[in-house]
Amino acid sequence: MGLTLFLLPTVVVLAGPLRSNGSPAKMLAYVMAGLVVLTFVNGKVMFTRDGLLHAGVAIVMIFCLSRIFVLARTFENGLDTEQDATVLRTVMSTVAFVGVAVFIMTRITTVRARNFVLGAMLIGATYAAIVGVLQGVSDIDLKYLLQPPGFVLKVEKTLAIRDGFTRVLGTSDHPIEFSVVVATMFPIAAHFFRFGSTRNVRMYSGISLVVMILAIPASVSRTAIVAVVASAVVYLFALKVREIFAAAILLGIAVLIYYVSVPELFDAIVKLFVGASEDDSITSRTDDYAYTGDLFRQNPVLGSGFAATMPDRTQYLDNVWLGTIISGGIVGVLGIMAIVVGGIIGATLAFRNVRTAAERDLVFALSGAFASLVVSTTVFDMFAFQQAAFLLFIVFALLWSLAYRTDSPAVDMAAQRSSALRSRPTQRVEQ
Repeated sequence: MGLTLFLLPTVVVLAGPLRSNGSPAKMLAYVMAGLVVLTFVNGKVMFTRDGLLHAGVAIVMIFCLSRIFVLARTFENGLDTEQDATVLRTVMSTVAFVGVAVFIMTRITTVRARNFVLGAMLIGATYAAIVGVLQGVSDIDLKYLLQPPGFVLKVEKTLAIRDGFTRVLGTSDHPIEFSVVVATMFPIAAHFFRFGSTRNVRMYSGISLVVMILAIPASVSRTAIVAVVASAVVYLFALKVREIFAAAILLGIAVLIYYVSVPELFDAIVKLFVGASEDDSITSRTDDYAYTGDLFRQNPVLGSGFAATMPDRTQYLDNVWLGTIISGGIVGVLGIMAIVVGGIIGATLAFRNVRTAAERDLVFALSGAFASLVVSTTVFDMFAFQQAAFLLFIVFALLWSLAYRTDSPAVDMAAQRSSALRSRPTQRVEQ
């Protein structure tokens, strides 16, 4: 799942009637959802091995229930063919998000399993970042390189230009989504760079960090900077003072290199913030609030339904919360708030359960990733973009997988000793 999510663009889908619902990542998510349903029938998915209610699963079910209420409201309005397709896509996406989140919370509960999932995600995100960097500095575009046989392009994605620079996509649908993916995976790469179990893991994670540092400005996006700052600020709490000082020096060197080697790109990034008040993308976002308020007052409780925010028929909203308050009203917003607040609660419980320095660092890395995603919901329509939306639920679930433990302390201590021995330099013993 972690690999297919980033290795293949969302527009690569299985040939046939499924269209966007036939992307490889979504089909894997449907399988996970099916396994979750089978477990749910047995009455086990809502409870831990100790017989306690699994709060993380319950929170995701609250989100799911809010979507069901909004779906019922949607069908009251009567739908045409195009609206039917939009609603079906929303429902299938919800099934995929919920299925992945519950599967991870209930099945990915050991150190080894978590590291496997995160490692696969990091490999995929690094590949996407490399694709993005190549898009920015050359005519090489590898985003469709790994398209499997039997899959077709739903639509051809072209690269946009902003202030004279190519806004790279990587394997994402939009430059903003690409920037959010890279910013979200940045602290996870930092975690494996510091606490990788082997020297090779740490080395490859260091390469990932470098590639991501190069890729973040390449999207020429404010969201890229805001998202990476959000993730970095949270992750900094995991570092010692000398490590923070070293990170600040490295950041200064990276900014200096950009300023010297690509001064025009550096100026373009600065203008995104200095001239924000005159930017059309900012003024259009502020105009959205008045538009949203008018529609919200018409249906404040359950909103106007999932078909109420179709981009080709209504004003496009670069904000998850504004779009939800129109389509789902207060009930829809409460569903998303459950995920946000639930992620914070999951991180808090995970901190209480950490047993090693590596686990503590991982919780900070996942918390930084979650902060990056939550901040990003205010600046673009995350649920309309597969990679970013899946990331939100995957990171949420991983935090809760650390909150409820099934691995024993003895296993953790053995893994920690093994990691320490592997990272210890070999000493010659004199006879």
